Amino acid sequence: MEFSKTVKFVSRPGRFLIYFSDEGSIFETNDVGKYIVLALKANKSIEEIVNGLNKETNADKNRIKADVEQFITLLKSKGILK
Repeated sequence: MEFSKTVKFVSRPGRFLIYFSDEGSIFETNDVGKYIVLALKANKSIEEIVNGLNKETNADKNRIKADVEQFITLLKSKGILK
């Protein structure tokens, strides 16, 4: 997946910010969102992201997959992902 060329990523302790350089707005996410974004930037598949989150959290893989897909949809609706 490709990220918009106008977004920049800023990591701070306990915060992960996505900054829209063309309009000056900010989208903030938690550590799980940060994990997903960084995994997508590294060209990881949804399956790889789900497996990685499952190893870290021991949560149900079906639930993780649904949450990852929902987050990706949100990133697309915000114009962060193309």
